[in-house]
Amino acid sequence: MGEESSTNDGLEKSTSNTDSIKPFYTAILSDEFLYYYDNVFTDEKLDLIDDFLEHYEQNGLTGWKGKISPSWKVPECYQDHKERAKYAQEMDLWHAHIGLPSWQTRKGANYSTSDQVLHFQRTSKTEIFVLSISKHNPMDLPDIE
Repeated sequence: MGEESSTNDGLEKSTSNTDSIKPFYTAILSDEFLYYYDNVFTDEKLDLIDDFLEHYEQNGLTGWKGKISPSWKVPECYQDHKERAKYAQEMDLWHAHIGLPSWQTRKGANYSTSDQVLHFQRTSKTEIFVLSISKHNPMDLPDIE
């Protein structure tokens, strides 16, 4: 897979002003994801998903231990690179590494990665719509209906 940029591409920056109001972040689960969450996912997977969702609801996308990246950064080795990138950008698709099945740390990186990622649509600066979990490479982008 090609080189990816740092975890904070296009992410909100936090300030440490005690007088500032902290944004309220919301994560909404799609119906399909909610079905898997309630009926299929293992306890281990649920714990990792919950870690990410709790972090997001408290901090937004800033400061997560795993890499977060826009999904339109598609490696050029994918035959349908341009189509995937266009679709992901039009739908504002992102993905977050959540530690499935385990965390891996790159030498010199300030974030960790994992073989599986959580896909979400960024519907606003303070809201995400959680869609699916899949392998990172090769990545299957979620369908949005």
